[in-house]
Amino acid sequence: MDFNKMIVGFEFKHISGLLILISVYLLSRFILVRVVKAWAVKDQKNQQSWLFLAKRLPSLLLLLGILFIWGNELRDLALSLVAVAAALVLATKEVILCFMGGLLKASAKLFEIGDRISVSGYRGKVVEQSLLTTTLLEIGPGIRSNQSTGKILKIPNSLYLSNTITVVPSGHDFILHVISITMPLVDQWEMMESLLKESAIGVFSEYRKDFEKFAQKNKKIVSSYSLGQEPRVFIEMNSKDTMEFQIRMTIPYDGLSRTENLVTRTFLSKVTRHNLLPERKS
Repeated sequence: MDFNKMIVGFEFKHISGLLILISVYLLSRFILVRVVKAWAVKDQKNQQSWLFLAKRLPSLLLLLGILFIWGNELRDLALSLVAVAAALVLATKEVILCFMGGLLKASAKLFEIGDRISVSGYRGKVVEQSLLTTTLLEIGPGIRSNQSTGKILKIPNSLYLSNTITVVPSGHDFILHVISITMPLVDQWEMMESLLKESAIGVFSEYRKDFEKFAQKNKKIVSSYSLGQEPRVFIEMNSKDTMEFQIRMTIPYDGLSRTENLVTRTFLSKVTRHNLLPERKS
């Protein structure tokens, strides 16, 4: 019962204070306007300025009065709105990050539909994109394979905000690519290197004429991406028992997986024919 009386008293105090404040506002505005109009001012513009001030000054007093009467309630309301906004941001954090990533992707033109991209362990060909997600046709398995797995990946655009993106653009018919082949370390490694280069040149010759036509029309692209060079072989030592051959060569964009597989199979066939592989231990 006492609690109800306190609430009633609280509401009465605020309402009565507001009514008194409005009455004072109306009365002061009426008096000030009458006083200004009664002034014998020769300059009409000057009188209009005073009249404008007379109408606005009571409004300022009204606003200050409301803040004085309802200050605690308005402060609590503001704190509640801030708390709701913070909770909303936390609840929609991932959506906001995806949206920001989508804006970054669109504004910076990171890639286009048809490009091959790699980001945060995901690899694939871009088939669809929106402000929140990007749809990829997965390439794999692993980081070295370049064939489609048939799986569809839908990745959040938030990944673009904090990860490096590798892009293989689809706008060119030919690209520079590195094929890696790991082999056991043998005494005839120089012959292996020669056979690998021979295999790569043989595959490259199959589409050399098409590349030459492309190069004539796109000299700037060929120069910028170092396309058209004869296949070159580099060697890295993975361990004391194995070595990695890396073949850098120009290949058709749409024939990446086929070309890589053809070079590898041709090379292994030559290596087997020359009996360069060590015998397996039983």
